[in-house]
Amino acid sequence: MTAAHPLDSRESLLNLLERWQSLGWLRALDLAFTRFLAQQAPDASPELLLASVLVSHQLGRGHVCLSLEGVLADPYTALSLPPEQAVVDSLEPVCLPNQLLQGLDAQHWAARLADPLLVARGEGQTPLVFDGKSLYLRRYWHYERSVEAAIAQRLLKRESLQAQLPDESRAVLQGLFGENTTGDTDWQKVACALAASSGFCIITGGPGTGKTTTVVKLLALLQSLNLCGANTKALRIKLAAPTGKAAARLKEAIAHAIAGLPHTLLTQAGLRESIPTDVITLHRLLGSRP
Repeated sequence: MTAAHPLDSRESLLNLLERWQSLGWLRALDLAFTRFLAQQAPDASPELLLASVLVSHQLGRGHVCLSLEGVLADPYTALSLPPEQAVVDSLEPVCLPNQLLQGLDAQHWAARLADPLLVARGEGQTPLVFDGKSLYLRRYWHYERSVEAAIAQRLLKRESLQAQLPDESRAVLQGLFGENTTGDTDWQKVACALAASSGFCIITGGPGTGKTTTVVKLLALLQSLNLCGANTKALRIKLAAPTGKAAARLKEAIAHAIAGLPHTLLTQAGLRESIPTDVITLHRLLGSRP
Protein backbone atom coordinates (compact mmCIF):
# COMPACT_ATOMS: atom_id res chain seq x y z
CA MET A 1 0.00 0.00 0.00
CA THR A 2 1.43 3.39 -0.99
CA ALA A 3 1.99 5.80 1.89
CA ALA A 4 0.04 9.04 1.79
CA HIS A 5 1.90 12.10 0.56
CA PRO A 6 2.37 14.74 3.32
CA LEU A 7 0.63 17.35 1.16
CA ASP A 8 -2.46 15.17 0.84
CA SER A 9 -3.82 16.45 4.16
CA ARG A 10 -3.13 19.07 6.80
CA GLU A 11 -2.68 16.43 9.48
CA SER A 12 -0.06 14.57 7.44
CA LEU A 13 1.83 17.78 6.78
CA LEU A 14 1.77 18.91 10.41
CA ASN A 15 3.08 15.49 11.47
CA LEU A 16 5.96 15.88 9.03
CA LEU A 17 6.69 19.39 10.29
CA GLU A 18 6.82 18.03 13.84
CA ARG A 19 9.37 15.47 12.68
CA TRP A 20 11.44 18.16 10.96
CA GLN A 21 11.33 20.28 14.11
CA SER A 22 12.43 17.36 16.31
CA LEU A 23 15.45 16.92 14.02
CA GLY A 24 16.35 20.59 14.36
CA TRP A 25 15.55 21.37 10.74
CA LEU A 26 12.85 23.83 11.81
CA ARG A 27 12.58 26.09 14.83
CA ALA A 28 9.91 25.46 17.44
CA LEU A 29 8.70 28.99 16.69
CA ASP A 30 8.14 28.11 13.02
CA LEU A 31 6.02 25.10 13.91
CA ALA A 32 4.03 27.01 16.57
CA PHE A 33 3.32 29.81 14.09
CA THR A 34 1.99 27.38 11.49
CA ARG A 35 -0.12 25.49 14.03
CA PHE A 36 -1.64 28.82 15.07
CA LEU A 37 -2.50 29.68 11.46
CA ALA A 38 -4.02 26.22 10.99
CA GLN A 39 -6.30 26.87 13.97
CA GLN A 40 -7.32 30.29 12.66
CA ALA A 41 -8.10 29.06 9.14
CA PRO A 42 -9.59 25.54 9.11
CA ASP A 43 -9.80 25.57 5.30
CA ALA A 44 -6.17 26.54 4.68
CA SER A 45 -4.51 24.11 2.28
CA PRO A 46 -1.49 21.98 3.22
CA GLU A 47 0.50 23.90 0.59
CA LEU A 48 -0.32 27.17 2.36
CA LEU A 49 0.68 25.78 5.75
CA LEU A 50 3.92 24.51 4.23
CA ALA A 51 4.64 27.97 2.79
CA SER A 52 3.86 29.60 6.14
CA VAL A 53 6.31 27.43 8.07
CA LEU A 54 8.99 28.00 5.44
CA VAL A 55 8.55 31.79 5.33
CA SER A 56 8.88 31.88 9.13
CA HIS A 57 11.98 29.69 8.98
CA GLN A 58 13.53 31.78 6.20
CA LEU A 59 13.02 34.90 8.29
CA GLY A 60 14.99 33.26 11.08
CA ARG A 61 17.81 32.76 8.61
CA GLY A 62 17.84 36.40 7.56
CA HIS A 63 15.60 36.26 4.48
CA VAL A 64 12.69 38.70 4.43
CA CYS A 65 10.45 36.51 2.25
CA LEU A 66 9.99 33.05 0.74
CA SER A 67 10.54 32.83 -3.00
CA LEU A 68 8.40 29.97 -4.29
CA GLU A 69 10.50 29.58 -7.43
CA GLY A 70 13.71 29.78 -5.44
CA VAL A 71 12.81 27.02 -3.02
CA LEU A 72 11.47 24.81 -5.81
CA ALA A 73 14.73 25.26 -7.73
CA ASP A 74 16.80 24.29 -4.67
CA PRO A 75 14.59 22.58 -2.05
CA TYR A 76 17.46 21.99 0.39
CA THR A 77 17.72 25.76 1.02
CA ALA A 78 14.28 25.69 2.64
CA LEU A 79 15.42 24.12 5.91
CA SER A 80 18.38 24.17 8.28
CA LEU A 81 19.61 20.78 7.16
CA PRO A 82 22.96 19.31 8.27
CA PRO A 83 25.91 20.40 6.08
CA GLU A 84 25.86 17.23 3.99
CA GLN A 85 22.09 16.73 4.12
CA ALA A 86 22.57 13.77 6.42
CA VAL A 87 20.06 10.97 5.93
CA VAL A 88 18.08 10.05 9.01
CA ASP A 89 18.25 6.53 10.46
CA SER A 90 16.64 4.19 7.94
CA LEU A 91 14.47 2.75 10.71
CA GLU A 92 12.72 6.10 10.90
CA PRO A 93 12.66 7.43 7.33
CA VAL A 94 11.59 11.04 6.94
CA CYS A 95 10.42 12.91 3.87
CA LEU A 96 13.11 15.32 2.70
CA PRO A 97 12.34 18.73 1.14
CA ASN A 98 13.11 17.59 -2.41
CA GLN A 99 10.75 14.63 -2.00
CA LEU A 100 8.00 16.80 -0.53
CA LEU A 101 8.20 19.41 -3.29
CA GLN A 102 8.63 16.95 -6.15
CA GLY A 103 5.98 17.55 -8.79
CA LEU A 104 4.93 20.89 -7.28
CA ASP A 105 5.27 23.91 -9.58
CA ALA A 106 5.25 27.58 -8.61
CA GLN A 107 1.97 28.37 -10.38
CA HIS A 108 0.05 25.57 -8.64
CA TRP A 109 1.64 26.41 -5.29
CA ALA A 110 0.70 30.08 -5.68
CA ALA A 111 -2.89 29.11 -6.46
CA ARG A 112 -3.05 27.00 -3.30
CA LEU A 113 -2.02 30.00 -1.17
CA ALA A 114 -5.44 31.60 -1.65
CA ASP A 115 -7.16 31.97 1.73
CA PRO A 116 -8.90 35.23 2.69
CA LEU A 117 -8.21 34.69 6.37
CA LEU A 118 -4.45 34.29 6.02
CA VAL A 119 -3.18 35.74 2.72
CA ALA A 120 -3.70 39.00 0.83
CA ARG A 121 -1.96 40.38 -2.25
CA GLY A 122 -1.38 43.81 -0.71
CA GLU A 123 -2.81 45.95 2.06
CA GLY A 124 -5.12 44.25 4.52
CA GLN A 125 -5.21 42.57 7.91
CA THR A 126 -3.99 39.08 6.99
CA PRO A 127 -0.78 37.80 8.63
CA LEU A 128 0.71 36.88 5.24
CA VAL A 129 1.14 38.80 1.98
CA PHE A 130 1.74 37.21 -1.41
CA ASP A 131 3.50 39.75 -3.61
CA GLY A 132 4.72 38.79 -7.08
CA LYS A 133 6.10 35.29 -6.61
CA SER A 134 7.11 35.62 -2.96
CA LEU A 135 5.35 35.16 0.37
CA TYR A 136 5.96 37.61 3.23
CA LEU A 137 4.99 38.01 6.83
CA ARG A 138 2.92 41.19 6.72
CA ARG A 139 5.19 43.18 9.02
CA TYR A 140 8.22 42.54 6.83
CA TRP A 141 6.27 43.26 3.66
CA HIS A 142 5.47 46.68 5.17
CA TYR A 143 9.13 47.16 6.11
CA GLU A 144 10.21 46.44 2.53
CA ARG A 145 7.58 48.79 1.09
CA SER A 146 8.62 51.62 3.44
CA VAL A 147 12.27 51.21 2.45
CA GLU A 148 11.26 51.18 -1.22
CA ALA A 149 9.22 54.37 -0.76
CA ALA A 150 12.07 56.11 1.07
CA ILE A 151 14.54 55.25 -1.71
CA ALA A 152 12.09 56.42 -4.38
CA GLN A 153 11.63 59.72 -2.54
CA ARG A 154 15.39 60.22 -2.35
CA LEU A 155 15.78 59.48 -6.06
CA LEU A 156 13.21 62.19 -6.86
CA LYS A 157 15.50 64.74 -5.19
CA ARG A 158 18.41 64.02 -7.54
CA GLU A 159 17.74 66.88 -9.99
CA SER A 160 17.38 69.49 -7.23
CA LEU A 161 20.55 68.23 -5.56
CA GLN A 162 22.49 68.51 -8.80
CA ALA A 163 21.23 72.07 -9.25
CA GLN A 164 22.44 72.97 -5.76
CA LEU A 165 25.87 71.33 -6.07
CA PRO A 166 28.34 74.23 -5.87
CA ASP A 167 31.04 74.90 -8.42
CA GLU A 168 33.67 74.26 -5.74
CA SER A 169 32.92 70.53 -6.07
CA ARG A 170 34.97 70.26 -9.26
CA ALA A 171 38.01 71.77 -7.58
CA VAL A 172 37.65 69.51 -4.53
CA LEU A 173 37.23 66.42 -6.73
CA GLN A 174 40.33 67.42 -8.65
CA GLY A 175 42.23 67.77 -5.38
CA LEU A 176 41.01 64.38 -4.14
CA PHE A 177 41.72 62.36 -7.30
CA GLY A 178 44.48 64.36 -8.98
CA GLU A 179 45.14 64.67 -12.68
CA ASN A 180 44.03 61.77 -14.90
CA THR A 181 47.05 61.08 -17.11
CA THR A 182 45.97 57.67 -18.45
CA GLY A 183 42.97 58.81 -20.45
CA ASP A 184 40.88 56.01 -18.93
CA THR A 185 37.68 56.76 -17.03
CA ASP A 186 38.35 57.18 -13.33
CA TRP A 187 35.35 55.22 -12.05
CA GLN A 188 36.13 56.03 -8.42
CA LYS A 189 35.90 59.71 -9.26
CA VAL A 190 32.68 59.14 -11.22
CA ALA A 191 31.16 57.21 -8.30
CA CYS A 192 32.15 59.96 -5.88
CA ALA A 193 30.63 62.69 -8.07
CA LEU A 194 27.39 60.75 -8.61
CA ALA A 195 27.01 59.97 -4.91
CA ALA A 196 27.55 63.63 -3.98
CA SER A 197 24.84 64.75 -6.39
CA SER A 198 22.29 62.03 -5.60
CA GLY A 199 19.81 61.46 -2.83
CA PHE A 200 20.64 57.75 -2.87
CA CYS A 201 23.62 55.86 -4.23
CA ILE A 202 25.12 52.37 -4.06
CA ILE A 203 28.85 51.93 -4.65
CA THR A 204 29.76 48.34 -5.37
CA GLY A 205 32.69 46.31 -6.65
CA GLY A 206 34.85 43.29 -5.98
CA PRO A 207 37.65 43.04 -3.39
CA GLY A 208 40.43 45.53 -3.94
CA THR A 209 38.51 47.80 -6.32
CA GLY A 210 38.72 50.78 -3.97
CA LYS A 211 35.24 50.97 -2.45
CA THR A 212 36.45 52.15 0.96
CA THR A 213 38.85 54.68 -0.56
CA THR A 214 36.04 56.03 -2.72
CA VAL A 215 33.69 56.36 0.26
CA VAL A 216 36.32 58.16 2.34
CA LYS A 217 36.94 60.60 -0.52
CA LEU A 218 33.17 61.07 -0.82
CA LEU A 219 33.01 61.93 2.89
CA ALA A 220 35.89 64.37 2.45
CA LEU A 221 34.11 65.94 -0.54
CA LEU A 222 30.81 66.36 1.30
CA GLN A 223 32.41 67.76 4.44
CA SER A 224 34.71 70.06 2.46
CA LEU A 225 31.81 71.55 0.52
CA ASN A 226 29.80 71.93 3.70
CA LEU A 227 32.59 73.59 5.69
CA CYS A 228 33.54 76.02 2.94
CA GLY A 229 29.95 77.22 2.66
CA ALA A 230 27.83 79.15 5.10
CA ASN A 231 27.77 76.20 7.52
CA THR A 232 30.32 76.03 10.29
CA LYS A 233 29.03 72.74 11.68
CA ALA A 234 30.12 69.48 10.08
CA LEU A 235 27.61 67.09 8.55
CA ARG A 236 26.43 64.29 10.82
CA ILE A 237 27.59 61.02 9.25
CA LYS A 238 27.23 57.48 10.58
CA LEU A 239 29.21 54.46 9.38
CA ALA A 240 27.81 50.97 9.95
CA ALA A 241 28.52 47.37 9.01
CA PRO A 242 26.46 44.17 9.32
CA THR A 243 28.60 42.55 12.05
CA GLY A 244 31.07 43.55 14.73
CA LYS A 245 33.92 41.87 12.85
CA ALA A 246 33.02 43.70 9.63
CA ALA A 247 32.81 46.98 11.57
CA ALA A 248 36.32 46.47 12.96
CA ARG A 249 37.72 45.75 9.50
CA LEU A 250 35.96 48.79 8.04
CA LYS A 251 37.32 51.02 10.81
CA GLU A 252 40.88 49.93 10.00
CA ALA A 253 40.33 50.42 6.26
CA ILE A 254 38.89 53.91 6.76
CA ALA A 255 41.78 54.99 8.99
CA HIS A 256 44.20 53.79 6.30
CA ALA A 257 42.25 55.58 3.55
CA ILE A 258 42.15 58.86 5.50
CA ALA A 259 45.94 58.71 5.86
CA GLY A 260 46.14 58.54 2.05
CA LEU A 261 44.10 61.70 1.44
CA PRO A 262 45.94 64.73 -0.03
CA HIS A 263 47.63 66.71 2.75
CA THR A 264 46.63 70.04 1.22
CA LEU A 265 42.96 69.09 1.51
CA LEU A 266 43.23 67.86 5.09
CA THR A 267 44.66 71.20 6.20
CA GLN A 268 41.24 72.76 5.62
CA ALA A 269 39.92 73.84 8.99
CA GLY A 270 38.10 71.03 10.74
CA LEU A 271 38.07 68.66 7.74
CA ARG A 272 40.14 65.81 9.18
CA GLU A 273 38.11 65.82 12.40
CA SER A 274 34.84 65.87 10.45
CA ILE A 275 35.50 62.58 8.64
CA PRO A 276 34.12 59.83 10.92
CA THR A 277 36.27 56.87 11.85
CA ASP A 278 33.95 55.15 14.32
CA VAL A 279 32.06 52.22 12.78
CA ILE A 280 29.17 50.49 14.53
CA THR A 281 26.92 47.56 13.67
CA LEU A 282 23.63 48.11 11.87
CA HIS A 283 21.75 46.80 14.90
CA ARG A 284 23.38 49.38 17.17
CA LEU A 285 22.76 52.12 14.61
CA LEU A 286 19.05 51.32 14.35
CA GLY A 287 18.66 50.79 18.09
CA SER A 288 15.89 48.89 19.81
CA ARG A 289 12.15 49.48 19.72
CA PRO A 290 10.58 48.65 23.12
